[in-house]
Parts: sequence; structure tokens; C-alpha cells
Amino acid sequence: MLVSHWDHSRAEELAFLRSLLAINDGLPKGGYRGGGRISVRLFTVPSSAEQSKISFARVNHNKYMVTDRAAYVGTSNWAGDYFISTAGVGVSMTSRDGKGVVQQLQDVFDRDWNSRYAADLTL
Repeated sequence: MLVSHWDHSRAEELAFLRSLLAINDGLPKGGYRGGGRISVRLFTVPSSAEQSKISFARVNHNKYMVTDRAAYVGTSNWAGDYFISTAGVGVSMTSRDGKGVVQQLQDVFDRDWNSRYAADLTL
């Protein structure tokens, strides 16, 4: 999971994300059906003193999910209150071969995941 981290991130966000990491302790360790892990990285866009004066700027504000053959892109933040008190739109796409838009979104995710602006969150 790649999560934007910026001046407006909620204080409880890190505790929630660390609770997801704690699930790793209960997952199977390798073997035929095991070996999956939950990873969380925080994506922080750096800013100069001048840039930091601009409200709600310098954040990777993407809201999408990619699997091997499907992708979802939406406008709502993934927080409970956003689904109660605001309106948004989303679209899901599938690809038989995992190419096209699904692959393009995977490429964007991989670029950001491996960027110097992403850092592992640890327990």
C-alpha cells in the first residue's frame, strides 16, 4: 500500500497503517499457499519554503487500486467520512491480458513505489 503523507495527514493514520503491518505476524511463512506480506510505504513530496505556503499542494493525491487484471480509479479519499458526507465518482476497468490502462496504472504505481520519495513504514 502506498499512502501519501503530508501536512494534512490525520494523526491517527500512522497507527492504523501500522495495525495493517501487524497482520504480517499472523500470516503463513512461505510454503505452497503462504508467503504473502503487507507492505506500507509513505510517499512524501518534498517542498521548498515557498511551495509549502500553498495550501493543499505538494501531495500525491492519486486514488486508485491495481490488481493483475483490473484497476479502479476514483475521486474520493479512502476514509469512512468521505463515503458518508461527500459525493464522488469512480470507474473500474478490466483487461483480459493485464495490458492497456491496467498496465499503465501499474507502471505509475511501480514508479512511485520505487521513487526516492517513498519510504517504508515500520512497526
